Amino acid sequence: MEWRKQQLQERAIEQAQAANEIATLKKERSIALDMIKERDEELAVYKGRLEKLTTESQDQLSVASEKLKKQKTAASQLAELLGKTQKERDDFRLERDELNRPDSMPCSDALKAKDAAIAALVEERHVSDQSYKNLKKELKTKDEKLDKVLGEVNGKEVELDKLQSWKNAATVELENLQSGARSSSIWAAAIDKIAENQCPEPIPSLTSLNDLGDYLQSKKAKVAVEIGCGESMGTANLLSTWTGATQVYCITPPHQENSTFNASSLAPFASKVNFLHNFTQEMVRQFPDGSLDLLHIASGFDDAIYDQGTISNVLELFWPKLKLEALLVGGLRSQVMSPEVRKRKLTAMHEVEEFTEHQKRQLVFQYQSNL
Repeated sequence: MEWRKQQLQERAIEQAQAANEIATLKKERSIALDMIKERDEELAVYKGRLEKLTTESQDQLSVASEKLKKQKTAASQLAELLGKTQKERDDFRLERDELNRPDSMPCSDALKAKDAAIAALVEERHVSDQSYKNLKKELKTKDEKLDKVLGEVNGKEVELDKLQSWKNAATVELENLQSGARSSSIWAAAIDKIAENQCPEPIPSLTSLNDLGDYLQSKKAKVAVEIGCGESMGTANLLSTWTGATQVYCITPPHQENSTFNASSLAPFASKVNFLHNFTQEMVRQFPDGSLDLLHIASGFDDAIYDQGTISNVLELFWPKLKLEALLVGGLRSQVMSPEVRKRKLTAMHEVEEFTEHQKRQLVFQYQSNL
């Protein structure tokens, strides 16, 4: 008894730890999803800004290229004009030198006119040189602005690549968390229920069928199957507190098919109780999968399934019919019984224990005379 209680406590602790771990995983998953959502929004903003900057840069580059082309054309024209002006100046100087020769007798008015023309050409060249310098300075400023814009674009692209890398890493981490949680069969059903906030709670201690009825009532359970209900009092006690039940199917041994043992105690629940005889696989198939809230293995189960093999075979048939939150309840009465019968019932209880352990479900033993 003590090791069973200790085992029960250890399993309850493990289940509580598992629930905490699941809650932590859920919280981490929610945080990761929120962070990914925020990063996606930032990524979209950066993409929009990058597209805008790229468009503006391309427009500015196109305008600057057009201006540069025009300025190069103007510079070429200025250079050509400068060369022509220098040639004319040289020619005027030659003519002036020729006129200033002692053997020459130039007219003073002609000399003045030539000097004025030379001064005008010199001034024009000075203006052209200044325009050329201003043009080069403006082109240099445009180039610097263009380089700055291109640098900003490259910086945004690098930042965008970093954000994308972070997003990919966060996605991989989230997938690892999910795959790690789903890698164990113990958590398979619990992980599916986390998204719906329906993780099963630990089962409280139940010391009587009335307690069981109260628990089913609190869980808003509706449908149950009872195998081996040799007496009606147990079913009546259960339904007395489980007022929300809609259908309870009682599977009885074949020799009780015409019995009226249940008439008095179950009379108040006649609309809810249905008796089924001659247990068969076809009988089990009439229940839809995931429709049962309770499977009660009563004390007369071995008589009810006498030709269907072991209790494990029966549980295999009924297991898909149970909801994830459903209860599998069994009882072994303390009444006097032969060693052979008692051995058979204890063997069945061990089969139930092994079956539930294989299915990774909670198993609680309550040694009471009325369960």
